[in-house]
Amino acid sequence: ATWPANEPQPRLGITWREDEAEPGSVLLIRVVKGTPAEAAGLEPNDRIIEFAGKPFANGADLRTAIHAELEAGTTEIPVQIERRGHVRTVTLVMSSGRAE
Repeated sequence: ATWPANEPQPRLGITWREDEAEPGSVLLIRVVKGTPAEAAGLEPNDRIIEFAGKPFANGADLRTAIHAELEAGTTEIPVQIERRGHVRTVTLVMSSGRAE
């Protein structure tokens, strides 16, 4: 699914890489300041293991899940992460407008 060209795409503010040793998760390599990801407390080296309450198979599957939530206009998205061996859930709070 592609975002309409005339609308700015909402951004979570994360960049990740896949880790073949840990399928079904991605490792954050960058969290952009001033974005929902930073506000939720995400940090580089956090491992995302569930998005919006659901597991995902790989990075492409996660990207599809992100787009589905954004297109649905979801304003609060729970994300389960693992940080240094501890699993916790954080909430991404998306602004209701599309001017992100």
